[in-house]
Parts: sequence; structure tokens; C-alpha cells
Amino acid sequence: PQAFRNELEEAGWKVGRSPVFNTVVAADGTVKLLLKLEDNRLIETVGIPVEDDKGSVRLTACVSSQVGCPLRCSFCATGKGGFSRNLRSHEIVEQVLAIEDVFKRRVTNVVFMGMGEPMLNLKAVLEAHRCLNKVN
Repeated sequence: PQAFRNELEEAGWKVGRSPVFNTVVAADGTVKLLLKLEDNRLIETVGIPVEDDKGSVRLTACVSSQVGCPLRCSFCATGKGGFSRNLRSHEIVEQVLAIEDVFKRRVTNVVFMGMGEPMLNLKAVLEAHRCLNKVN
């Protein structure tokens, strides 16, 4: 309820999600979002819709686990930009929610192939994994 959100904000809590800063749509329906985090840093997440020859429809969210990447692999553009910080678990989860908002349906698969090396942020990645896979 709005009243509860107002109370949380008055108590100093942030309410809501990171806004979409930019959207790029490819010819195949893939959508890349840049989300602007609370500290004004940008992260990338991608929604990939796939329909197989049997008519089964999947929506994969390719999510980031870090802002930038410290590994600087020669084949990867993300590492060339440097490393800022690890994402918190809610910042990982909200990428999936942003993709669901764009496509107006549930994500069926999540891959950690966006910005960053997930194993270097394992605690937050596992917390996000548990949240995304929790049965209500």
C-alpha cells in the first residue's frame, strides 16, 4: 500500500527499483536494458525470447553480477571499462523483474553472463538465486 511505502521512505528506506536508463531492441526481439543504480552506475541486462520448433516459448534473462569486471579478459569489452563494485542481491533480482516488465511475462531461464564474474560475487549471486527460485 502507498501509505506503507511512504512510511518506509520517511524512515530512510529506498522503495522501488532502479529505473531503465536505456533500451535497445534487436530485430530478433532480444532486448538490452541499461539500468541506473542508486549510485548512478549503469548495468546491463538482456532479455532473450526464444520459440523452439515445437512452439515452446522461453524467456532468458542474461544478468550482471558486478558493475564492470576486475578480470580484464582480452576478449571481453566489460573488463576494458574497469571494475566499480559487486552488485547486491536485490540489484541482481531487479534485473529479472525489469525483463519481465518489458516482455509482460515470466522469465523462464536466468544466466549470469552479463557484466562481471559471478563467482567473484558468490554470496549475492546465491542470495539472488534463492530469491528467484523461491516457491511461494
